[in-house]
Amino acid sequence: MQITTKTSYKDFLLMVEIFHLGDKELTEIFERVKDHPLPQEFDVDFDSLVFGQLCQLQQMKTVGDLFVNSFYILLKMPEAELMQHTAADCLRFIWHVKTQLERITELFSAIHYKPSPEEVRAGIEKMNHGFFGTADWYARRMGITDHEEVFQTNWMRIYKAMKIDFENNRFEQNYRKVIEQKNKR
Repeated sequence: MQITTKTSYKDFLLMVEIFHLGDKELTEIFERVKDHPLPQEFDVDFDSLVFGQLCQLQQMKTVGDLFVNSFYILLKMPEAELMQHTAADCLRFIWHVKTQLERITELFSAIHYKPSPEEVRAGIEKMNHGFFGTADWYARRMGITDHEEVFQTNWMRIYKAMKIDFENNRFEQNYRKVIEQKNKR
């Protein structure tokens, strides 16, 4: 069996399962389709996603999740309809999803608080409550009483609020250090 631009997505997924394609083979396939034009119906503006969609995408654990669930999360496309598309179009969409998730992850990583050694020894890592913790923080920050409202909020609003808090905290830490140094003289 050969995979071509005409191969159906259903047939491609069967080949993946039958031939146990690994990361190396899938990476080679993605390298071939990344320049394939993204079909208009698959063109998703990731900056307009709501926080809940981003959470669902980030929680996918397997390649299989990405191969099927990302279409439903982002396009509300049922599996039966998905299987009628070509593998090239679907894989190009998955490449788009992957690169956009990497971009968003980099944004959040850049504003991730780096704890001090003392905070690590005190157990700060136990205070990481994942997506719900982020939703709870944003709800309290914005005076929202229903967490579901946060999950329906554009993720960029939440990111920008986190970035503002990160920058304010960093300034306050730097300011305290300046004052401490001044008082030592």
